[in-house]
Amino acid sequence: PWEGGTNITIEGINLGKSFVDIYGGITVAGIPCEPYQHLYKISREIVCRVDGPGISQFRHGPVSVRVDNFRGLSKIDYQFVDPQIQDVIPQYESGGTVLSIKGKHMNAGSLIEVFIDDLPCLIIKINVSEIQCRTNASIHQREGRVQLKFDQGIRFYDKYLFKHKEDPSIKSLKSGITICNKYLKGIPAGGIKISITGTNLLSIQNPKFYLYDENNTKQYFSDCEVYSDSLMICSSPYIPEIQNWALDSEKAKAIGLWLLNE
Repeated sequence: PWEGGTNITIEGINLGKSFVDIYGGITVAGIPCEPYQHLYKISREIVCRVDGPGISQFRHGPVSVRVDNFRGLSKIDYQFVDPQIQDVIPQYESGGTVLSIKGKHMNAGSLIEVFIDDLPCLIIKINVSEIQCRTNASIHQREGRVQLKFDQGIRFYDKYLFKHKEDPSIKSLKSGITICNKYLKGIPAGGIKISITGTNLLSIQNPKFYLYDENNTKQYFSDCEVYSDSLMICSSPYIPEIQNWALDSEKAKAIGLWLLNE
């Protein structure tokens, strides 16, 4: 980022016989780069910290290392860029949601951090146009700005506030086209539609219906589709080991919704 504070690793040969040889002789696009003595590897590796040009302008140039009267230049230019957030998807979460942050120069810098208000978001993927992170749970409902840190550079997304919602809850289930007050019924081949009502269902990114046997030794999964915050439709799973199954309210623990975003 153009604000600087970036650690740069320089690898090569003949990069000095001692730390004194290279100290004060490193520049990045014409800007001095301060080397770390404890990270210096004689002759072959330098890690240094570069400040930014101080202005929000694109700047580029080679990395230069001077040792005595000799100077080595990188074959490719280093670039100072201005990271920009363009979109954040989704706009709400309940903890464990994978957040997609799209923009320009999303991979700029040596240390990138994501926060929603003051809550960190664990980064799981980065490229030049997108950062994906997994949100942490909040102890209460609230709204907050999405904030990205690129070394010494900070960017905010101000188009809307990100919402922390209560966790989804399930109120009722019914199978087939009629309401079954006592039993949920299905067939081993699966595919029976199961209607599920609840709250905050839209905050589930990848919902799955699952069934497990009495010994909890096997689980059977099927996909669900969320239609609104209060309605979700799932298909009963394929169960090859048994001929039929029925679960009354006393065995409701055998039915669940897989809410993990994986």
